[in-house]
Amino acid sequence: MSLDLTLFNLLYGFASTHKVVGLFIGFMANYAAYFLVAAFIWFVFQRGNWKERIYIASLAIISIIIGRGIFTELFGFFLYRVRPYIALGLPALGLTTGSFPSGHMAFLMPIALIVWSENKRLGKWFLGGTVLIGVSRVAYGYHWPSDILGGIVVGATFFYLTKKFLPK
Repeated sequence: MSLDLTLFNLLYGFASTHKVVGLFIGFMANYAAYFLVAAFIWFVFQRGNWKERIYIASLAIISIIIGRGIFTELFGFFLYRVRPYIALGLPALGLTTGSFPSGHMAFLMPIALIVWSENKRLGKWFLGGTVLIGVSRVAYGYHWPSDILGGIVVGATFFYLTKKFLPK
């Protein structure tokens, strides 16, 4: 927890002492995921034929349902971890669910990896955006750094498992 606290204090402190950075962090933590999802939907509809579109959409939906919808909820239920803003007495943000693993990362990582597996150049932007959202959620006070890492691992694991077992 010591490394978590050190990294959290560094990111949260930086975001809270620079007003413009704080506004950017707030936007990234709260709204940027919507833009990534919209870009992913556009990406799916740009695929060559309907079979490819269905495969990519199925890969995303199955990975997200299993990783984010089931696994992170079960994990959070059995191993509840308080969010940093609550643990440290920071201004209330309204979230009271457990923080580990990050549901945002478990949701966004399969999307980013799908785009990366189909188009490396565009996928780098999706992966970068996903990581930036994760860092922003730490700097905003929603998560500990290990929550983000845990969500990334969950999302990546279920993406690769789904890709392995879903017939193309």
